[in-house]
Amino acid sequence: MNQHALVFAADSATTVTMWINGERRTRYFKGANKLFQLSAVHPVGLMINGSASLQYVPWELIVKEFRKSLGGDSCRKLAEYAPRFFEFIRNHRGLFSGAARRSAFLDLVDQATSVQMASMFALDAIKNADKSDLTKFQELLLSLLQGRLEELRRTRPSEPITVENVESAVSAHLDVCASETVKRNPALFGTLDAACAPLVAEVAIRALMLEYQRFLSESGVVIGGYGNDDFFPAFEVYDCFGFLDQHFIALRHDSSTAVTAELTAAIEPFATVGMINTFRMGVAWWRRCPFQT
Repeated sequence: MNQHALVFAADSATTVTMWINGERRTRYFKGANKLFQLSAVHPVGLMINGSASLQYVPWELIVKEFRKSLGGDSCRKLAEYAPRFFEFIRNHRGLFSGAARRSAFLDLVDQATSVQMASMFALDAIKNADKSDLTKFQELLLSLLQGRLEELRRTRPSEPITVENVESAVSAHLDVCASETVKRNPALFGTLDAACAPLVAEVAIRALMLEYQRFLSESGVVIGGYGNDDFFPAFEVYDCFGFLDQHFIALRHDSSTAVTAELTAAIEPFATVGMINTFRMGVAWWRRCPFQT
């Protein structure tokens, strides 16, 4: 990016995240489109990295719908496009219906349940316990779960989630999640009594809300170009995690940059940066290190 123009470039590799037996697995695919026009009539583009979709909806479809909605409208500054784009996603009930958001939340709680229970069964106290006495084994497991719950209740969430948001999610979803936990985890509730489902569900909900980065698939979103009042180009960088209960999480990254009379050029790599850094510096340096003139 310099005082004359901004150029986006990307390969076609993208990721799909799956959860298998409480473990997060990522698969890589080639052939994805990662560069888009954000506006059909104004010089604004969008580039993605990481996940190719936002909670099962392809980014390509989301951008297409936003571009249609935007029409000939524009923003005064380039930085205004990103909040407008994310607000469009947040309010779109066609692509992200209430039922779809609830279903996605239940899936996330199920993933969190698998992770939390896997960590429980990995503890030495559980490994070494006498499993022939089912009553004592269940009491031990419940004691460890209760300890984990108390630990989670004392933990403060990562921004932008607040303590009030966590409590609201528990209040709103505990009953449904407890019922779903029994249905989705028959092996677990062969060991535990179904009456323990609310405890398991609360541990999972709190873990999800407190550690959302661990469970939500992350997409990098870069929006670049010109606003109506911009003389020089700029780009805005966001880490987008999508929907979590009533919240849409997209965090602005500090590598967002604008060309000015003083900062005349910039090169910024995203995601896997080794190859770009080889071109820029002659070594595949792993950290983000903008070259500026």
